[in-house]
Amino acid sequence: LSSAQIDRILAAASSGTAGKVDKEHFAEIKLVLGVIREEAAAAERIRIAEEKRKVLEEKKAGYVAQISKLAESITAFEASVAKVIESIPPLQQTDFASVTPSDFKGKVSAVEENIEGSKKESETLRASLKDITVSATEPELTPFVQLECRKLELKVEMLIPRLGQIQMVLENVKMNYARVQRRELDILRSKVARALKARAAAEKWSKEELLKSLDKDEDGSVSASDFTAACQACTDLEITTESAEQLFKHLDYDSEGKLSAETLETLTKTYYRVAAESILTAELSVAEAGGIRRLEISELLEELEPPATDEASGLKRVKAIALRDGSTGWVTIAGNETAIFLEETLPFVTLVAPWQLTKEVGAMSELAKDLPAGEVVEILDYTAKEENGQSRIRVRTTTTPSVIGYLPGPVCDPASLLRYMMR
Repeated sequence: LSSAQIDRILAAASSGTAGKVDKEHFAEIKLVLGVIREEAAAAERIRIAEEKRKVLEEKKAGYVAQISKLAESITAFEASVAKVIESIPPLQQTDFASVTPSDFKGKVSAVEENIEGSKKESETLRASLKDITVSATEPELTPFVQLECRKLELKVEMLIPRLGQIQMVLENVKMNYARVQRRELDILRSKVARALKARAAAEKWSKEELLKSLDKDEDGSVSASDFTAACQACTDLEITTESAEQLFKHLDYDSEGKLSAETLETLTKTYYRVAAESILTAELSVAEAGGIRRLEISELLEELEPPATDEASGLKRVKAIALRDGSTGWVTIAGNETAIFLEETLPFVTLVAPWQLTKEVGAMSELAKDLPAGEVVEILDYTAKEENGQSRIRVRTTTTPSVIGYLPGPVCDPASLLRYMMR
């Protein structure tokens, strides 16, 4: 007790004589002492409460500072996501036919990097918010911190699905670009095939001699430089080095830096799709021709001889073989006016049902790959047959171009497994 408190006790219990306490007033000492004790305890409680209040205010200020900093980061994150969203429409509006693969890849890579960066940023922000929430162990501050962090977390969570949507849109853009590029390469492939055949005709080369002219070192394959040189040597073909190299990569199914003899032979073939019902005839002359059979729409034909003109009718006709049954004859390519009977195409067909691709001609041979319905394959050979006479088609899958095998024929028959598909 302090001196002042002792004086107060004595004053309360004193009979008037300084420094003395009457016995009958001794009980009052206990009462005054209790009051003093309670006052001291109340003062201590107030002191402790004040100190705690100051500590909580400091901690709350710290939490507020952390939350505010994260709020600024989330605002920047929102801006970065908005920037990614803004980058998509220009990609969608790109002229896919004119942009080079390297330029397109650069644009797509930039968007993909931004998407990936935003995803990582969202994970970092959510982890930081969780850390703040976990660190708030004070019962007085926990509800406040949890509420403020949850508000910010909701902002982040609302943006994450947007990133997923952007990713899906970007994948669609890439698919559309790939489709356009594939179509452009298919067109270029047809032009190169036609130009190489024209060159062979001008040089009076056989098909074997044409292939030999491409295979400079006679190792059974053609390099990119030899292929490019051969394409640019065709007088009626305008092709840049970059385009030739793109086509080479498109045809280099095994990514070995060379084209096989089989690929080159397939490249130099010309195919047609029956665009309107036509008659396969025995002779070039329409007047003298006897009908072999009717050709149905979307049948595939392989050109056997370069197109020729029927002098009497002026119609352009071609000698071809029908892939469905091997029938050979002449077909009119186009009428004198607007009628189109044949359209030049590539030998791609689609499976109408799931099927097993076998490595050899026999249907019971080793499995090469299980193919789903809708799988697109390229016809390499349609003349193979099993011992029982059943037609077998040698094909290359487009999803895995290195996989080659056999499927049951015929091709483009109403009851067949393989139907023509527009690319």
